[in-house]
Amino acid sequence: MAGWTLLAGAKKGQKLIHSWSRDIVNHFWYCSKQASTEEEFKLMWVGVMHHVCNEHFWATGCCQHELLEEGTQDKPWMEQVKEKKDYNYIPDLQKAVLGRRLKSGTGLPRKTILREDDPRRLGLVSSAQPPPPTSELVQKHVSRGDTAPTNPQED
Repeated sequence: MAGWTLLAGAKKGQKLIHSWSRDIVNHFWYCSKQASTEEEFKLMWVGVMHHVCNEHFWATGCCQHELLEEGTQDKPWMEQVKEKKDYNYIPDLQKAVLGRRLKSGTGLPRKTILREDDPRRLGLVSSAQPPPPTSELVQKHVSRGDTAPTNPQED
């Protein structure tokens, strides 16, 4: 783990990760001990990426430490770098998938002829009335599947 952070720090523009490598390794072991499931581990582990960038609250969680006062951090904060996504691999991926499909001997799926009574022939089925707004459903405590509203004040 420590070797990985050192290799990552060797890349151009990534020298700051060296100062954080010990903390990153410690956080990995902390997450390993605290988490009881893989999902819980992942949610905790992703926090290190936010913490080293001085972001202590994010969409799926927050740091477990106390609030940090300005200027008390002895390491320089890292900056999040958002790279523009490049999807130039997609044509190669499509070509590979199609090639495998053609070589498999089963080929591509054929068009299916639907029976007269097949419900997919109906297309999109919509009710004559639009559904009520969510705020109205919440106020009445009705879910879209319920047939009769329940009034919590009567209970």
